[in-house]
Amino acid sequence: MADTFDPNDFKSNPPFDPTKFGAPPDMSNPAKFNEQVVNIEDLPEDKQAEYSQFLNSENTEEEKTEKTPVDEEDIKNVFNLLQEADKAELTDEMREAFIRSLMSNRPYTQTYSIHGDDLAITFRTLTVKEYDAIADSVGKLSEETGFINANHLKFINFRYTVSSSIAKIETKDEDGGIQIFNYKSPLEEDDATHKEEIMEIRQLDGTTKEKTVTVPITNADRVIQAHEDRFDSINSTLYNVLLNTYSTFDREVNSLAAELYSKNFTAPIETSLL
Repeated sequence: MADTFDPNDFKSNPPFDPTKFGAPPDMSNPAKFNEQVVNIEDLPEDKQAEYSQFLNSENTEEEKTEKTPVDEEDIKNVFNLLQEADKAELTDEMREAFIRSLMSNRPYTQTYSIHGDDLAITFRTLTVKEYDAIADSVGKLSEETGFINANHLKFINFRYTVSSSIAKIETKDEDGGIQIFNYKSPLEEDDATHKEEIMEIRQLDGTTKEKTVTVPITNADRVIQAHEDRFDSINSTLYNVLLNTYSTFDREVNSLAAELYSKNFTAPIETSLL
């Protein structure tokens, strides 16, 4: 049988030669492009009108940029407006109640009516000890379950603050019946000092055994328990109303404090100012 092996079948293809495809070797692409460029004045009138708008748009943008320089005063005014929008509307009654609470070392309270008089919520300011207890409760929760991110931690801290700040909730049903729920400080609601907890103890053989132990109740425990008592049984709508209303209360308290720092709003009005 004759050998069919042909070494020419295994030779590589020759290099690509663009001249075989009609491209003249003495003319590059940029050169061909330059031959096709024409001035707008050489175009027909309909094409001149079509392309002139694009040329004018570039000039218009440059003119706009030149005519609208950045005004630092305008930027300052924008920030001032944002600060004014964040300020709360204060009344003389609020100022008087606020200064009286400071002078008597008592909590400042404010009541907010929701949907007419169907719902009324009263908030109060917290003591330093209560804020410390809230921080401890957040720390305890961090040790037990942890947080997804920093925003999750902030929201938990906000929820504990809101639940601790509620002083009274008053509701009215369709028949006109009124229900009033009064709340003390979470640190004063329960007189118990100890509680029972179930702990798992590991034995020498590697197995675990449950054991009931008595542990002291901390202020962090009281804050967490108050949050559960106030919020676990309410619907999400009322829950959001409580959070949003507290935001208003917090903004008003901050505005009252800032105003007190900046000037004495309890001083009598001078006759020269009238």
